[in-house]
Amino acid sequence: MRPIQIQPLQTDEQFKKYADFPEEVYRDDPCWVPRPPGSLFNLLSGRAARCQTLDVQPFWAESEGQLVATATAVIDREYNQRWQEKLGHLTSFEALPDSDTAVRQLLDAVAKWLRGRDCTAIRASYLGGWQLPLTIDGYGVPPSAFHGYNPPGYHNYLKSSDFQTEKGMVEYQLRLTPELAESHRRIVASAEGKGTRFRCWDGARIAEEAALYGRVMNESFSEHWGMMAFPDDHFKGLAGKRAVVPEFQFFAEVDGQIAGVVSSPPNVSQALLAARRGGFGVESPEYADAWEKIDHGILLTIGVKKEFRGRGIAAALAAKSYLAMHERGYKLASYTPVVDDNWASRRTAEKVGGRVVRNYVIYRRDL
Repeated sequence: MRPIQIQPLQTDEQFKKYADFPEEVYRDDPCWVPRPPGSLFNLLSGRAARCQTLDVQPFWAESEGQLVATATAVIDREYNQRWQEKLGHLTSFEALPDSDTAVRQLLDAVAKWLRGRDCTAIRASYLGGWQLPLTIDGYGVPPSAFHGYNPPGYHNYLKSSDFQTEKGMVEYQLRLTPELAESHRRIVASAEGKGTRFRCWDGARIAEEAALYGRVMNESFSEHWGMMAFPDDHFKGLAGKRAVVPEFQFFAEVDGQIAGVVSSPPNVSQALLAARRGGFGVESPEYADAWEKIDHGILLTIGVKKEFRGRGIAAALAAKSYLAMHERGYKLASYTPVVDDNWASRRTAEKVGGRVVRNYVIYRRDL
């Protein structure tokens, strides 16, 4: 029997093979949604704008000449400077069933690489702009856009490799009914009565609007657990993206100052899953048709500057975005992801009609 081979990856050919590996892992799972073409490759190869502040090293494990597991070690220099930590990240982990020994060796290789660069701990499955956490109960249900989807066995793999639970997250969902729309209008009217004005993004100036949104988000999330500031280029790259629907994105203004923002893309997973099941590409007319059939919006980020909190602005921003979805004919909306102990955000989600439908977990391993 040939020994298990753990290899750090360096070439575009290897990055492409790594990025294609989930096709093998989820071949028989009808609910798995592939990432947009090229997105994982660009992260692994360092070409993505998100990689400006990252040190990235992908690995894979082979057994008997077959690829059986992948994992990427990441150091976010901006994050560590902001939080004064020496933290490494484990991202894009995938593995075939019954690969316990290979996975243990692979994750130990990731730990060794990070330890050699002065990291004292690893956070698994959560890195802003790269990956959202592993699900603990969303099996057999297509995931919402950008959210984690994984076999149940991944938790066994991680816990058998000395990882323990660090944080939980939840996803809220709500049905966009006429009755709920009336409730949302009242929430908006209450905030407007207190002097808050709302405007959606200017579709002719998406790059500028995205950059402004990014600056407000960075300020609003400056003390939020697990978050770091993103460079302007990360947000300017939203220009021209189909997932940016200007009518779903809002700024809140108080006395001429930007007080808060909300960003809500369509659930692109619906179109990507249709493409996978139908065997057509994302540039095809069939994909364009699938996109037009999306009826689920994802409130992905919402932030209010500290000095403007406590005025109902967050709930009103969410309500404005949901009303725009309702007017477009959407039937379902999410408010996600929310850290378990972020009670202010969880109260906002409940105020606009959300209920918890899925749960996620973030792991940590001390080095």
